[in-house]
Amino acid sequence: MVHRAIVVYPKNGTGYPFPKPHVDALIILGEWWKKDIMEVYSEVLQRGGAPNVSDANTINGQPGDLYTCSKPGKNTTSPTIS
Repeated sequence: MVHRAIVVYPKNGTGYPFPKPHVDALIILGEWWKKDIMEVYSEVLQRGGAPNVSDANTINGQPGDLYTCSKPGKNTTSPTIS
């Protein structure tokens, strides 16, 4: 699995279109398959294309309220990175 950071700031000399945030929050977007990830990977290598559509998209590892495997309550984290 590969994760990359995408940082979005307003254009130089302009402000945010909303009140300036007090902190930056880390949000990790991902995908979830209901099968072994190595099986998904093997299928990609055999077909030579993108994997089948995932069963769910995730935000910080949680697929959301529509899925029973999500944790109840607040599902976001804001870790401090030194």
